Amino acid sequence: QGQPITEDVTVFEWGKHYIEIYAQGFVRPSTLANYKGYLTNHIQPHAIARVRLSKLTADQVQVFANELIRSDTEVPVKSHTQRNIMQFFKSMLECAVNNGLMVRNVAANVKLKKNDKKQRPILTAEDVQRLIQAADGHRWQIGIKILTEGLRISELLGLRHSNIIEAEGLKCMN
Repeated sequence: QGQPITEDVTVFEWGKHYIEIYAQGFVRPSTLANYKGYLTNHIQPHAIARVRLSKLTADQVQVFANELIRSDTEVPVKSHTQRNIMQFFKSMLECAVNNGLMVRNVAANVKLKKNDKKQRPILTAEDVQRLIQAADGHRWQIGIKILTEGLRISELLGLRHSNIIEAEGLKCMN
């Protein structure tokens, strides 16, 4: 708005300024769109958006990071999205430090949740036996054989028809 930026600026106001002045034209358009989304969808609705940069504490930033992934919040995110938001937040505050608006980057030591990948279910020997019985005499029989041999998807996709031969009584079915 043409006004000088001072240390009285809020986190949200600084975020808008950071995107307009320091990110736009320096990052890819998709990254810029992500930054805008992080600011409006995650930072702006949170109480941290209204905190003055000069009063922002590491504890407030840690609470913000923790609440991003809590399932009972309005917009919970996955751990990789939390990391992206916090990387943007750290960069934004680092720029504020470089501009003399903050003494130090209070987001520098925020702890983030570890990977939230769910472990894939593994078929038990009993599950495999039931699959084999269910596939008996059907075209799926070769797929079950591949499954029990432990082929990876990439190995399976690399097979040619000539690679599939009669094995252990299984015939390749067209």
